[in-house]
Amino acid sequence: MKEKIETVLNGQKALEFLTSTGQFVTNVNSPIRPLLILLDINMPVMDGWEFIEEYQKADVSEKDKIIIVMHTTSTNPADQLRAESISEISSFTKKPLTQALIDTITRNHFSELL
Repeated sequence: MKEKIETVLNGQKALEFLTSTGQFVTNVNSPIRPLLILLDINMPVMDGWEFIEEYQKADVSEKDKIIIVMHTTSTNPADQLRAESISEISSFTKKPLTQALIDTITRNHFSELL
């Protein structure tokens, strides 16, 4: 398994990355499919909620195999309820990202890779 972390700073760039468009144009025969997306609610250009709305419409390779974790500083219970109501969001976690949280995400979503 290749291990690579790709970081984009807003939802629009994330969509371009996932659909191999914009600055992320690649060979269409080998589209990019991450295992995990850590999605923040508060991002510039396109926030996490706007990203999810566009992601649901986008043609993303093997979308059903991508785990999206809403990872945020939000303490608003409505944000967690909203995230839990969206099938594409696998879980809702709070910042900061710690080793313990990474271990929990790995156990919960990628146990077959351990």
